Amino acid sequence: MRTDLRLPVLTEAPGIAGGEANGHVSLRRSQLDSSRAALDGLRRLAGELRCVLVTSVDGGAAGVAVGIATAAALEGQRVMLMECQLSRPELAARLGLRSGPGLSEYLAWEATAPELLQPIDLSGAAVEAAREGGQLVCVVGGDATGEPAALVADPSFAAAMRKLRKAYELVVLAAAPVAGDELPLIAPFADAVVLCASERQIAEGSDGVGRALARMPIQPGGIVRLPGAAAQRS
Repeated sequence: MRTDLRLPVLTEAPGIAGGEANGHVSLRRSQLDSSRAALDGLRRLAGELRCVLVTSVDGGAAGVAVGIATAAALEGQRVMLMECQLSRPELAARLGLRSGPGLSEYLAWEATAPELLQPIDLSGAAVEAAREGGQLVCVVGGDATGEPAALVADPSFAAAMRKLRKAYELVVLAAAPVAGDELPLIAPFADAVVLCASERQIAEGSDGVGRALARMPIQPGGIVRLPGAAAQRS
């Protein structure tokens, strides 16, 4: 199936993945199945998949990124979930993690890499146990910034991405909507890009979305279709 945005629909998200207090991820069976379908679709499109960028038309990427990262970790992979939505961070609140220091502080040379790492507890909160070796670690966005592109353009971001790709079997980047100026700077580090959009957004398309996607050096491999309410910014 293809859309007016000329992208295949990888899966339909039955709801947005969230968490519980103290860093416990929480997925319903339908959410896990949907996340696995998205992950499998991206693997078919990209071949070797080491880094996934999750963006959106207008919100919803964070929950989808949590689902994809959790699905991979439950398979037994070492997974890094990093929030690159630096103007409106939300992963800390979503997953019950401390709000900082995060990527913003690291790129501003205000924190070291070990200070950023927050493990996510997969035991008991997910619908099934993780296979041996499965690990999910999160780096939140940190303090909101009005200049995310300037931070991402710092060479320390590229250096961090090279290190993460070596240290983890999969890196999942939860990014800002496609209109964000930082997206073209982040996309080159990804092997695949997934776009989150509601059915209305898919059907209507948008010249603005098309122009934003045209700036991306790597085009989305497919769409995760969101419930209408999930695609709205909070």
